Amino acid sequence: MIRAYAYLSKNKPHIHKLNITLTFLIFAFCCYQLLANEKVTFGLGLFFVGIMVTLFSKASSYRQKYLSND
Repeated sequence: MIRAYAYLSKNKPHIHKLNITLTFLIFAFCCYQLLANEKVTFGLGLFFVGIMVTLFSKASSYRQKYLSND
């Protein structure tokens, strides 16, 4: 999955930028909802953001190591 996302981010950077933007918007929305409504269920959004940030970082590392010459 990391390798596939690294290729996607290299070949279609606009989709990668959209994914980063959506992840940021989900983070902002969940933080606001956690503060305003104090419902723990919005913490799942923060869990999702953590998974996405991990995916972005590992794909970036893979891309720098193996896809920089292409």
